[in-house]
Amino acid sequence: MGLKRPPLAEICFKICNHINNVVNNLSSTLHETKIEVNTAESEVNTITGVNVITGAPGVNLIDADIITNTLNVFFYRFEPSGLNAGAGIGDIHWMKVFCIITAFGFDQSDDRNLAGINELNMLAHVMRLFQEEPIKIFKDINDKDWHIQFIPRPLADEQINQIWSTQGSLVYRPSIAYEIALAPIEPEIPTAQAVAVTSIGTVVGTNINNRDTSWPNAQPNFLPLSASVDITNPQWAPIIVILTGGRNNRRASLNLNLKLKDINNIPSIDLWIAGDESEDINIVGQLLKTSSNDTKANKWEEIILIKSIKADVQKIDLNELPLTVVTILEQNSLNPWIGIDTTHDSFKLQLFAERQIVRGDTKIKIRSNPTLITVTKEES
Repeated sequence: MGLKRPPLAEICFKICNHINNVVNNLSSTLHETKIEVNTAESEVNTITGVNVITGAPGVNLIDADIITNTLNVFFYRFEPSGLNAGAGIGDIHWMKVFCIITAFGFDQSDDRNLAGINELNMLAHVMRLFQEEPIKIFKDINDKDWHIQFIPRPLADEQINQIWSTQGSLVYRPSIAYEIALAPIEPEIPTAQAVAVTSIGTVVGTNINNRDTSWPNAQPNFLPLSASVDITNPQWAPIIVILTGGRNNRRASLNLNLKLKDINNIPSIDLWIAGDESEDINIVGQLLKTSSNDTKANKWEEIILIKSIKADVQKIDLNELPLTVVTILEQNSLNPWIGIDTTHDSFKLQLFAERQIVRGDTKIKIRSNPTLITVTKEES
């Protein structure tokens, strides 16, 4: 029974699969490639399939065992990405991973020239792959997506000699080296996440259960009087603000503090969104539950509230706040509080307006400014 692969090992495994899929999909095109060799006639070099393996080439292969075209991916060095003095044991650490990709050519006619050409063809496909797609997103590894960059790292003759001198009797083959930046080392038990900061200052109190309440005589947020979204830019980002109050006391803010006796009776909250009114926007964010009995259990949980909502306007003008908006947080419809444990002391909800665009084969998420809603249980 194999060990469960952590993200770093899973990414290395997926890199090999990625190379395998691309090279084997392209290998069929090589059937029609004419190769000039040291004979009187041109011959057709055929690669019928490529075997991609990982590990030390001196362990995986010996010259006598090469019966198919093979790419060997050897992850030979791992080093920290830099000094991160503030990182704890429960935080994600990032590693630079270095690999050598070596081609072992094979030809059914046992023609060494054609086998050598096969090696060049395989390496050329790999180099083209990483040139055209230098950044790869590997999805759903421990429920997360990881961005990996492939950086060419030429090796000096001395480095090549040091590596291949450890591979036994295996003859050196043409190789390319890449740095993979950056691969994650994800802890089994992550650090408890901190709450988001919306105010700073000093206040003295005697009841620790009031630690999540708003500051006494808190000053309102100072927001720009207006903000516009340039929808002519394909990568425009939405703008989102919270609206509270009625006709005579309408107010816009980026954070909202609610102190309630009944957590199950959270009032409706208006969200005013600026963007292209013809495009779909999602409301996404994170919900943090805090408890005085278990402060180490604090953890931001990802939430997606709704899909395919529309923006209200392209320009937000704080001198003309609307009385009605498209997006309303309320318990009967768009409810971010579903399933909350009312035994907790407070909840913090960080929300964004998010849109998606597609560039090539990659989906890119573009988020608005954040908003923060804090709900605190009032002592009975």
